Amino acid sequence: MSKVLRIAGSLALLAFIAWRLDWSRFTGAFARVDYTLWAAGVAIYVLAQVVSALRWQLLSRPLGFDLGLGRYVSLYFIGMFFNLVLPTSVGGDVVRAGYLAWGTRRRGAAFLSVLADRGSGLVMLVAMACLAGLFVRGLMPGWMESILWAMAGLLLLSAVCVPFIPRIARWRVLGTKGPLVTEAVEAYGRRPRLLVIAAALSLVIQLSGVVQMGLIAHGMGLDVSWTYLAVVVPLVALLTLLPISINGMGLREYGLVVLLGPVGVPTADAVLLSLLQFGAAVAASLLGAGFYLGGAYPRLESSPPIDRGTEGRSDAEAIRGHSDQRRAGQPAKAA
Repeated sequence: MSKVLRIAGSLALLAFIAWRLDWSRFTGAFARVDYTLWAAGVAIYVLAQVVSALRWQLLSRPLGFDLGLGRYVSLYFIGMFFNLVLPTSVGGDVVRAGYLAWGTRRRGAAFLSVLADRGSGLVMLVAMACLAGLFVRGLMPGWMESILWAMAGLLLLSAVCVPFIPRIARWRVLGTKGPLVTEAVEAYGRRPRLLVIAAALSLVIQLSGVVQMGLIAHGMGLDVSWTYLAVVVPLVALLTLLPISINGMGLREYGLVVLLGPVGVPTADAVLLSLLQFGAAVAASLLGAGFYLGGAYPRLESSPPIDRGTEGRSDAEAIRGHSDQRRAGQPAKAA
């Protein structure tokens, strides 16, 4: 969807919410916020991004990248910053993939590492929501239960389809990227321990999102079950992925209004909770501007020098020849 339509979608949703909002209750709730708990939520969000960077580092190694954790942390925050300022929810992912591949011809592998990173988080996000839903069935309306059952079904179907990805890639469904996808899937398949560690890190990251939301909610004086939030937070996150708004603006607020309504949270409080949570994400994302400016990162469209160790090698060849000890871009004889 075009940027203009996304902006129109966000404005329409925000206008509808503003029209339905009890502004006196909203301002009263705003005045009662405990900003110490809000600041704690920001700190948790920042720590979660560091853990996310560690997960990305681990998942990029089988694809031939082996930079230091500090580099991954800086690129992760830069990606968050660009997600904030760009009109799409994946712009930051493209940016960090581009910088990971900087100086090589391996943008395909870099993008796959970002995709694996996001995929691991998405799987655990859905799994957490479905598992938490089992403990709060009495609080959820029927339509929420139906959504969770559908998500669980899609998760199981995806798990069944994963082993067939290399075979599908060989049918050239993915065109020239087929060999790269095949090599990447096989590289991960040879490292089940790595996938388990990545899943564990993803669970920590998703739980941190629940803790962040819970701290802000309790700082507002809301009495909402943490287990119920473990269902709400993933559903809102998935809702914001719909390409009908700018960075989920409007969808995020409307989602919390609808999902927290069944447990008695008024519209004004739900909207304020959404805005405070988004404010915490913005505060953490602004750190990416510091990394971007302080690190003197060049524009991605400029022409970087190509490392001779990667020149002429395809992504798939680099993955096949990679060992955990070799630095990305180094000649094999130097490993």
